[in-house]
Amino acid sequence: MSQDRGPTEPSPSDRQQAHEYVVQRLAALSAGIWALGFFVFMVFVFPTGEFKPTVGIGVGMWLFALAALPWVGYRPFVDRVARRHPWR
Repeated sequence: MSQDRGPTEPSPSDRQQAHEYVVQRLAALSAGIWALGFFVFMVFVFPTGEFKPTVGIGVGMWLFALAALPWVGYRPFVDRVARRHPWR
């Protein structure tokens, strides 16, 4: 017997499309967070005093971590989007 999916259970193709949809949105969000943080650093922090490479490295690491934060919710986002079918 084959397993029957419930009325709200997404099909494999729905999950694949949801994966693409979520990856594109999260990538854009991460890039935006990093670019905005880099802009703020270059405009407000960098010109205010003597630049030390360790400060730039530290800020870059924190920006990278901050930009990666939205990816924590990747699986729940894919599940929710797969059930919603925004591409139909």
